[in-house]
Amino acid sequence: MANPNIQIDVVKGGSDGHRLMNCYFQEIGTSEEYSFFAPDHTPITTNPSSVSDGEKFSFDYNGLAWHIHKFKISKKHGDAKGHWKTKPPNGDPESGTFQAQAGGGVEGELKASASATA
Repeated sequence: MANPNIQIDVVKGGSDGHRLMNCYFQEIGTSEEYSFFAPDHTPITTNPSSVSDGEKFSFDYNGLAWHIHKFKISKKHGDAKGHWKTKPPNGDPESGTFQAQAGGGVEGELKASASATA
């Protein structure tokens, strides 16, 4: 069975945080190191090149330089969380948190639908 995607499904904080929604982490083999992907399955190059539990990492995505810290990811529980920071061009720095989980499926779709109609 392929490793499940651990998809970002909750973002809190500054107004740019929504840009991380539906990005996901995919384990590389069985190494407990992960690659990061955009919702359209395009790899996002991170520094360092793969991420693991407890690491800080950075990447450029959607026109912003992102810095992730306090990153926790668990293959056993199929979830991840962390803190993000970014500085929009000609703007004030922003920060926030994110949560991710494996699967999603119908429950995730129902949550998104309910919040969109609220």
